[in-house]
Amino acid sequence: HHHHHRPGPTRNIMTLYHTTSPAAASAILGSGFRPGHSGWCGGAIYFADSPKATFTKAIGSDSHTGVILQANVNLGRVCKMAKHCDMSMTPQKANAMGCDTIEFNPGDGNEFVIYDSRRVKAIKPIWSADRATAMTLSSELSKGTDGKESTNTALSKEIESTVGAAIH
Repeated sequence: HHHHHRPGPTRNIMTLYHTTSPAAASAILGSGFRPGHSGWCGGAIYFADSPKATFTKAIGSDSHTGVILQANVNLGRVCKMAKHCDMSMTPQKANAMGCDTIEFNPGDGNEFVIYDSRRVKAIKPIWSADRATAMTLSSELSKGTDGKESTNTALSKEIESTVGAAIH
């Protein structure tokens, strides 16, 4: 007879984008994403499905020096919600609804809302408006962080070549 494997956690990997300030990008590359405190779907990590979409979302006076980060995100079970989502959403609530990720479209492109930073892998900057910023980012990364992540040096080399290619 057939052995039925119990389904493990759903793997549903998508490449998504997050635009942020150079300082925040540096922190994210050093220690990973941290869920924000508020947003359309509550405190979470927000990603867009195209780099162009993210650019219009980086609102703020210094948005023209934004950095676009690309990441592979394991979305797991995705639930679609209306365009204003639910500002009182919490990871517990999402989980009770059977959702790992919430997808909604505030009007300018799909947003994917992640509540668990462990779902985010392979973060790398793919664009920086400001050449100096890109250089700073790659040199900060090559210095490495406090040795928690052995992947950082490999990552920084990859970033250096990516950023380098983008700049020259």
